[in-house]
Amino acid sequence: MKKINFLLYISIIYCSALVAQNSEVNIDFNTLDTQFRTKKLLDNDGCAHFYIENEHFKANDSPEIINLKDLNSINLFDLDKFIDVSNSKRKNLIKKGEKDGVIKLLSNEEVFDTIYLYEKTADSKVLKFRVIWIDEIID
Repeated sequence: MKKINFLLYISIIYCSALVAQNSEVNIDFNTLDTQFRTKKLLDNDGCAHFYIENEHFKANDSPEIINLKDLNSINLFDLDKFIDVSNSKRKNLIKKGEKDGVIKLLSNEEVFDTIYLYEKTADSKVLKFRVIWIDEIID
């Protein structure tokens, strides 16, 4: 009986996580003109790390260069909107978990399936990075 309860518990957590995800979000990382504190660093492996206020994002691959005109058709989030949407997704999952009797808290990396970060450069290019959201406490 304990084994069945455990398997049921694991499957509920897995399904809850799937319901919470299944989404894509696009973040504006405009280092040229921004209201947020931003920083971009490259680590020893050449991997890009982006900091927007107290949030940390790490690029998975090399960026894709996209046309500035194409950027107008993309719904870009600033940091405030991004945090609002992620908090809303977490709250909905908690409410669902309270009804089901199992609460699953998502790490930052689990909130969205795909996160793209767009960086406008000084030469009018737009770099599109696929990133992961890193759980980190920054003072």
